[in-house]
Amino acid sequence: MLDQHQLMARYHPEVTIMFADLVSFTSMCSVLGAPVVMSFLNTLFCAFDDLCDKHGVYKVETVGDGFVVAGGLMGVDQDGFRSVNQHTDPLHACKVFALARDMLRVAAATPLPHTGAPVGLRVGLHCGPCTSGVIGRKMPRFCLFGCVTVLRRRDTMNVASRMETTCSVGSKKAPINQLVVQPGALDHAWANRMS
Repeated sequence: MLDQHQLMARYHPEVTIMFADLVSFTSMCSVLGAPVVMSFLNTLFCAFDDLCDKHGVYKVETVGDGFVVAGGLMGVDQDGFRSVNQHTDPLHACKVFALARDMLRVAAATPLPHTGAPVGLRVGLHCGPCTSGVIGRKMPRFCLFGCVTVLRRRDTMNVASRMETTCSVGSKKAPINQLVVQPGALDHAWANRMS
């Protein structure tokens, strides 16, 4: 008999994971009260949520100033409900890349509440396999775990996170030919792939 937890996990052979975080968040928290910080994050992350809907990607979670997204993970079923995809979306990387580009534009147009300077955002992306599932009984959570495979010796979630933490402020970084992608640099190439 299968363990009930095995029934809650689903393997996805190819998704795109994106990690984004705000630069100077810690210094902002040290000079502003929690209500101001939470209001600021709520406004910014609601704008990011709208962009997720626009580009058809799934927001996995927010942790502090971190924003995690998966492309190719969710779809709409025949009844019109959002559900975990049974197939691979061939445009998952293009959708997440377009989302990252728009998030950088929104961030650059949003002033930090303590300095008035534009929000600095670091974004890391990676494509690969992952497993999704529900964890826990009390306050269960839908979670993603990167998969280490024979051909891909790195965990998809971990690589996306590392791309974000090593990224320059105001840019996207993905291990695509080891390029750091500046805003606008590949927009034309990606737009051609999406059309």
